[in-house]
Amino acid sequence: MALSKDKFLSNKGSPVKRVRHSELERFDPVGSLFKSVCPECQDGILLVQRNLETLELEGIDNCIHCGQTFVYVDIEDMRRVLG
Repeated sequence: MALSKDKFLSNKGSPVKRVRHSELERFDPVGSLFKSVCPECQDGILLVQRNLETLELEGIDNCIHCGQTFVYVDIEDMRRVLG
């Protein structure tokens, strides 16, 4: 995946977008169930963070390339299935 320099952090500070994790394209379909292709820029990855104290999956995430913030509307389902 070649990263586009003109998109780097281009969405930082943009309004938060709501997505369903279950509908996102996986970065590596054979590997991690957590890593998804950013639906905004298509260059970055959403990693799904965990709370450092409780290790519970966080319901908010940022693209590591464009900086877009997303809220997972299916976070409760994710927590049940993915841990």
